[in-house]
Amino acid sequence: MLSSRLNDSFILNGSGYIYLRSRGDGYTSWDDVDLMLANLRRDCWRHIVERLELRRFLSSDRLAELKNDLKNSNWPEITQESVMVFAQAHMSQLDVYMEEAIKEVFDFLRPRKSKLKTNSQFEVPHKVIMERWLDSGPYATYWRPNYCYETNMTQLDRVFQALDGAGFVSNSYYGQLYDAIVALPPNQTVGETDYFRFKCFKNGNLHIEFKRIDLLEKFNTIAGGKHLRQAAE
Repeated sequence: MLSSRLNDSFILNGSGYIYLRSRGDGYTSWDDVDLMLANLRRDCWRHIVERLELRRFLSSDRLAELKNDLKNSNWPEITQESVMVFAQAHMSQLDVYMEEAIKEVFDFLRPRKSKLKTNSQFEVPHKVIMERWLDSGPYATYWRPNYCYETNMTQLDRVFQALDGAGFVSNSYYGQLYDAIVALPPNQTVGETDYFRFKCFKNGNLHIEFKRIDLLEKFNTIAGGKHLRQAAE
Protein backbone atom coordinates (compact mmCIF):
# COMPACT_ATOMS: atom_id res chain seq x y z
CA MET A 1 0.00 0.00 0.00
CA LEU A 2 2.75 2.49 0.96
CA SER A 3 4.73 1.63 -2.16
CA SER A 4 1.66 2.28 -4.35
CA ARG A 5 1.05 5.63 -2.67
CA LEU A 6 4.66 6.69 -3.24
CA ASN A 7 4.48 5.79 -6.91
CA ASP A 8 1.15 7.58 -7.35
CA SER A 9 2.68 10.71 -5.82
CA PHE A 10 6.08 10.80 -7.51
CA ILE A 11 6.41 8.85 -10.74
CA LEU A 12 5.76 10.00 -14.27
CA ASN A 13 4.93 7.74 -17.17
CA GLY A 14 8.11 6.02 -18.32
CA SER A 15 10.27 7.22 -15.44
CA GLY A 16 10.41 3.90 -13.57
CA TYR A 17 9.13 2.92 -10.15
CA ILE A 18 10.02 3.35 -6.51
CA TYR A 19 10.51 -0.01 -4.79
CA LEU A 20 9.87 -0.18 -1.09
CA ARG A 21 11.18 -3.68 -0.53
CA SER A 22 14.31 -5.77 -0.35
CA ARG A 23 15.51 -6.41 -3.90
CA GLY A 24 17.73 -9.41 -3.36
CA ASP A 25 21.48 -9.79 -3.77
CA GLY A 26 23.33 -6.54 -4.31
CA TYR A 27 20.45 -4.37 -3.12
CA THR A 28 19.50 -2.81 0.17
CA SER A 29 18.23 -5.13 2.85
CA TRP A 30 15.54 -4.30 5.38
CA ASP A 31 18.20 -5.06 7.99
CA ASP A 32 19.88 -1.75 7.13
CA VAL A 33 17.03 0.69 7.73
CA ASP A 34 19.13 3.84 7.41
CA LEU A 35 20.46 2.83 4.01
CA MET A 36 17.00 1.72 2.89
CA LEU A 37 15.57 5.14 3.79
CA ALA A 38 18.49 6.94 2.11
CA ASN A 39 17.93 4.98 -1.11
CA LEU A 40 14.21 5.60 -0.91
CA ARG A 41 14.84 9.34 -0.51
CA ARG A 42 17.21 9.28 -3.51
CA ASP A 43 14.57 7.51 -5.63
CA CYS A 44 12.00 10.15 -4.69
CA TRP A 45 14.45 12.92 -5.64
CA ARG A 46 15.02 11.21 -8.98
CA HIS A 47 11.33 11.53 -9.74
CA ILE A 48 11.23 15.12 -8.48
CA VAL A 49 13.97 15.89 -11.01
CA GLU A 50 11.78 14.36 -13.72
CA ARG A 51 8.80 16.44 -12.62
CA LEU A 52 10.92 19.60 -12.70
CA GLU A 53 11.81 18.60 -16.31
CA LEU A 54 15.44 19.57 -15.82
CA ARG A 55 16.46 17.29 -18.68
CA ARG A 56 14.84 19.84 -21.00
CA PHE A 57 17.24 22.56 -19.88
CA LEU A 58 20.54 20.75 -19.43
CA SER A 59 23.25 19.90 -21.92
CA SER A 60 24.16 16.22 -22.22
CA ASP A 61 27.21 16.72 -19.99
CA ARG A 62 25.17 18.49 -17.31
CA LEU A 63 22.47 15.84 -17.50
CA ALA A 64 25.02 13.02 -17.20
CA GLU A 65 26.48 14.76 -14.14
CA LEU A 66 23.04 15.05 -12.53
CA LYS A 67 22.25 11.38 -13.28
CA ASN A 68 25.54 10.40 -11.67
CA ASP A 69 24.67 12.46 -8.57
CA LEU A 70 21.33 10.65 -8.40
CA LYS A 71 23.17 7.36 -7.95
CA ASN A 72 24.34 8.53 -4.53
CA SER A 73 22.28 8.18 -1.37
CA ASN A 74 23.29 11.41 0.38
CA TRP A 75 20.36 13.54 -0.79
CA PRO A 76 18.62 15.90 1.69
CA GLU A 77 15.31 15.24 3.35
CA ILE A 78 12.37 16.01 1.08
CA THR A 79 10.61 19.14 2.29
CA GLN A 80 8.92 22.01 0.49
CA GLU A 81 11.91 24.19 1.33
CA SER A 82 14.55 21.72 0.09
CA VAL A 83 12.72 21.18 -3.20
CA MET A 84 12.29 24.94 -3.73
CA VAL A 85 15.98 25.59 -3.01
CA PHE A 86 16.99 22.85 -5.45
CA ALA A 87 14.65 24.13 -8.18
CA GLN A 88 15.61 27.79 -7.75
CA ALA A 89 19.31 26.95 -7.87
CA HIS A 90 18.78 25.45 -11.33
CA MET A 91 16.34 28.09 -12.56
CA SER A 92 18.86 30.81 -11.74
CA GLN A 93 21.28 29.17 -14.20
CA LEU A 94 18.92 28.99 -17.18
CA ASP A 95 20.94 31.46 -19.27
CA VAL A 96 24.10 29.42 -18.66
CA TYR A 97 22.30 26.17 -19.47
CA MET A 98 20.91 27.67 -22.66
CA GLU A 99 24.35 28.75 -23.87
CA GLU A 100 25.84 25.35 -23.03
CA ALA A 101 23.06 23.53 -24.89
CA ILE A 102 23.48 25.72 -27.98
CA LYS A 103 27.24 25.14 -28.09
CA GLU A 104 26.74 21.41 -27.61
CA VAL A 105 24.31 21.23 -30.55
CA PHE A 106 26.63 23.43 -32.61
CA ASP A 107 29.49 20.98 -32.05
CA PHE A 108 27.64 17.85 -33.12
CA LEU A 109 26.08 19.56 -36.16
CA ARG A 110 29.54 20.46 -37.49
CA PRO A 111 31.66 17.34 -36.71
CA ARG A 112 35.28 18.19 -37.39
CA LYS A 113 36.18 14.71 -38.65
CA SER A 114 33.17 14.32 -40.94
CA LYS A 115 33.95 13.55 -44.59
CA LEU A 116 30.62 15.05 -45.65
CA LYS A 117 31.21 18.38 -47.41
CA THR A 118 27.72 19.58 -46.46
CA ASN A 119 28.73 19.89 -42.82
CA SER A 120 30.77 23.04 -42.27
CA GLN A 121 33.37 23.18 -39.54
CA PHE A 122 32.80 26.88 -38.89
CA GLU A 123 29.05 27.41 -38.89
CA VAL A 124 26.00 25.26 -39.46
CA PRO A 125 24.62 25.58 -43.03
CA HIS A 126 20.91 25.37 -43.84
CA LYS A 127 21.29 21.66 -44.67
CA VAL A 128 23.25 19.05 -42.72
CA ILE A 129 23.76 15.30 -42.91
CA MET A 130 23.73 13.45 -39.61
CA GLU A 131 25.49 10.11 -39.96
CA ARG A 132 24.03 6.96 -38.32
CA TRP A 133 21.22 8.90 -36.59
CA LEU A 134 18.73 6.25 -37.76
CA ASP A 135 18.26 2.53 -37.25
CA SER A 136 16.85 0.78 -40.28
CA GLY A 137 17.85 -2.36 -42.15
CA PRO A 138 17.84 -2.46 -45.96
CA TYR A 139 14.34 -4.01 -46.01
CA ALA A 140 12.81 -2.09 -43.11
CA THR A 141 9.51 -0.29 -43.70
CA TYR A 142 9.76 1.99 -40.69
CA TRP A 143 12.31 4.35 -39.14
CA ARG A 144 13.68 4.55 -35.64
CA PRO A 145 16.19 7.04 -34.24
CA ASN A 146 19.46 5.40 -33.27
CA TYR A 147 19.54 5.05 -29.50
CA CYS A 148 23.03 6.56 -29.36
CA TYR A 149 21.79 9.81 -30.91
CA GLU A 150 18.36 10.20 -29.30
CA THR A 151 19.68 12.80 -26.85
CA ASN A 152 21.26 14.81 -29.69
CA MET A 153 18.02 14.77 -31.65
CA THR A 154 16.06 15.95 -28.63
CA GLN A 155 18.60 18.68 -27.85
CA LEU A 156 18.42 19.97 -31.42
CA ASP A 157 14.65 20.30 -31.15
CA ARG A 158 14.73 22.00 -27.75
CA VAL A 159 17.42 24.50 -28.67
CA PHE A 160 15.56 25.77 -31.76
CA GLN A 161 12.33 25.87 -29.83
CA ALA A 162 14.03 27.99 -27.17
CA LEU A 163 15.61 30.27 -29.79
CA ASP A 164 12.11 30.81 -31.14
CA GLY A 165 11.06 32.15 -27.73
CA ALA A 166 8.94 29.11 -26.88
CA GLY A 167 11.13 28.00 -23.97
CA PHE A 168 12.49 24.51 -23.40
CA VAL A 169 9.26 22.87 -22.25
CA SER A 170 7.55 20.65 -24.82
CA ASN A 171 4.51 18.41 -24.88
CA SER A 172 6.74 15.67 -26.27
CA TYR A 173 9.26 13.75 -24.19
CA TYR A 174 11.70 13.33 -27.09
CA GLY A 175 10.74 16.32 -29.24
CA GLN A 176 8.98 16.93 -32.55
CA LEU A 177 11.79 15.64 -34.78
CA TYR A 178 11.97 12.28 -33.00
CA ASP A 179 8.18 11.91 -33.01
CA ALA A 180 7.88 12.84 -36.69
CA ILE A 181 10.45 10.21 -37.70
CA VAL A 182 8.75 7.48 -35.69
CA ALA A 183 5.35 8.49 -37.08
CA LEU A 184 6.38 8.20 -40.76
CA PRO A 185 4.05 5.85 -42.68
CA PRO A 186 5.57 2.64 -44.07
CA ASN A 187 8.13 3.27 -46.83
CA GLN A 188 7.88 7.07 -46.56
CA THR A 189 11.26 8.77 -46.23
CA VAL A 190 10.49 12.50 -45.91
CA GLY A 191 8.77 14.62 -43.31
CA GLU A 192 8.90 17.94 -41.49
CA THR A 193 8.32 19.67 -38.17
CA ASP A 194 7.94 23.30 -37.17
CA TYR A 195 11.68 23.86 -37.56
CA PHE A 196 13.05 21.16 -39.87
CA ARG A 197 12.48 19.23 -43.09
CA PHE A 198 14.14 15.83 -43.12
CA LYS A 199 14.80 12.79 -45.26
CA CYS A 200 15.71 9.30 -44.03
CA PHE A 201 18.16 7.03 -45.79
CA LYS A 202 18.72 3.27 -45.59
CA ASN A 203 22.36 3.77 -44.62
CA GLY A 204 21.18 5.33 -41.36
CA ASN A 205 21.88 8.93 -42.35
CA LEU A 206 19.37 11.68 -41.67
CA HIS A 207 19.37 14.75 -43.93
CA ILE A 208 18.04 17.83 -42.13
CA GLU A 209 17.09 21.19 -43.67
CA PHE A 210 16.49 24.17 -41.40
CA LYS A 211 13.21 25.91 -42.19
CA ARG A 212 13.82 28.98 -40.04
CA ILE A 213 16.93 30.65 -41.42
CA ASP A 214 16.52 33.49 -38.93
CA LEU A 215 16.84 31.06 -36.04
CA LEU A 216 19.79 29.34 -37.70
CA GLU A 217 21.62 32.67 -38.00
CA LYS A 218 20.88 33.45 -34.37
CA PHE A 219 22.10 29.96 -33.43
CA ASN A 220 25.39 30.39 -35.33
CA THR A 221 26.00 33.80 -33.81
CA ILE A 222 25.49 32.60 -30.23
CA ALA A 223 27.52 29.43 -30.76
CA GLY A 224 30.45 31.34 -32.14
CA GLY A 225 30.64 29.97 -35.67
CA LYS A 226 31.46 33.34 -37.19
CA HIS A 227 34.16 33.92 -34.61
CA LEU A 228 35.69 30.51 -35.39
CA ARG A 229 35.79 31.35 -39.09
CA GLN A 230 37.44 34.74 -38.48
CA ALA A 231 40.02 33.13 -36.19
CA ALA A 232 40.93 30.55 -38.84
CA GLU A 233 41.34 33.09 -41.65
